[in-house]
Amino acid sequence: MPVHRLPELARSDADGAAHPTRPDSPAFWLHTSGTTGTPKEAMHRHGSIEVVCETYDRQVQGITPDDRCRSAARAFFATAARVPCS
Repeated sequence: MPVHRLPELARSDADGAAHPTRPDSPAFWLHTSGTTGTPKEAMHRHGSIEVVCETYDRQVQGITPDDRCRSAARAFFATAARVPCS
């Protein structure tokens, strides 16, 4: 997998096109707390985001596509409780 450094990306001539991804493509990384061992980075994949939205947002919190929410997750959490705005 290629590694791109921030200064390199800042100099690039971005064309605005989305980078092609697959469900198993890396989406983002979060640092673990280390409560069960040494802290480490946990990679989350693109396919996992849809699953989290379905299971946590829809099934646990009851959020539907018609709802509008605000969310402020702490830096070390991938999700936060959503507060309906309406």
